[in-house]
Amino acid sequence: MTISKPLYDPSDESLDAAIELLTSIEPTDVGITSCYLDIDSPINDSLGEIQAEALRIGAELDATARHELDDAMTRIRAAVLEARETETRGLAIFSRSVIGGRFWEVIPSTLPFRNQLTYYRVPDVRPLLSLRDVSNEQFVVWSTTDGVELLRLRGGASRTLAWMAESQMQRPENEALESPVLKPIVGIRHQRTGRLARNTLSRLLRPVKSLQLIIAGDPERLQRLGDWLPRNLLSSVKQKIALSPYLARHKALKQIADQTASGVRDAVDAFASTCLRVPYLRGSSVAGVHKTLTALCARSLDLLLISSGNHSLSRLQLSASKLKRIGWDVQQQGSKRNTGFWHTGIEFSRLACQQQIPVLVTHNDHEVIKDGVGGVVLNQDIKAAEVCRPLLGVGDR
Repeated sequence: MTISKPLYDPSDESLDAAIELLTSIEPTDVGITSCYLDIDSPINDSLGEIQAEALRIGAELDATARHELDDAMTRIRAAVLEARETETRGLAIFSRSVIGGRFWEVIPSTLPFRNQLTYYRVPDVRPLLSLRDVSNEQFVVWSTTDGVELLRLRGGASRTLAWMAESQMQRPENEALESPVLKPIVGIRHQRTGRLARNTLSRLLRPVKSLQLIIAGDPERLQRLGDWLPRNLLSSVKQKIALSPYLARHKALKQIADQTASGVRDAVDAFASTCLRVPYLRGSSVAGVHKTLTALCARSLDLLLISSGNHSLSRLQLSASKLKRIGWDVQQQGSKRNTGFWHTGIEFSRLACQQQIPVLVTHNDHEVIKDGVGGVVLNQDIKAAEVCRPLLGVGDR
């Protein structure tokens, strides 16, 4: 068994820093454009979808805001053409002109985003929050035609931590040797090397807290992995990914990354849809704009659940004191479309990040999350982050 690098590298905090920066931006008289792009798909399709959304939004803006949006689209197209030359699969772009205080930020991703465009008083960070959930370390045991790899996934990027030859997975009873004299000797050797490989794999993963392992390979190799893995690792398997044995390596790695991310997002959706039915959460959940905002203002919210959907802008009907507490100024609007309105998803995710409250972004609308927003309020003995972490495997955020 060969080990390519130490198991742990210093954590990359650039995504956390970007989210902190974006949620600290103060609104001005000019809005900010938030654009998310899937550049892993045909780029003309993605840009066409974004351009169509820009035309729809621009039709409801005043002349200044429409010019601002047009300028942002020009810069976005240039950024996409530049990113096509890299291994980037997704782009998050935020733009505001010098009129509102120049701001330009491009965040590349090794996972694709869903095409989305927003023009609003503050940036929309929900897709970045969702990306952060799937960017936590994931460990994959991948059985290929020539051996088994231990991979670490982070945000769609993979790194080989260890590799073992195919022969180290063979058991003595599977050996087909012609000589009855050599069979026991070779069988013992394979048994020892196989045991060493399994023990080394266990030792590498032992420091990982709350390990939730992923195994990948074609159906036959998945079965063999299940027979070969040590019991402690087998009990930690949370996802199995079936791959075609004919996939090229780069395509197989991309499929592993995508399905792993999809598994995390499915777990978030499942948690959100059942949070009111979990016994130790019952009676400790809030849903809807006013109840959730009250919990946020009182700083009693332990976990925010927010929908990724672009819900219609809602008229803000709150007291002057509560408006002041959340920093809302209805005069700071750059378009007639936004005046006197707010965007539930954008505003709540921004407020939660400012208060360092964990946020889970769901990708389906759930009946339990009224108006696309809700949360969990628990006492000091039970924190929501501790409740959802083992269910979702999304780390300590």
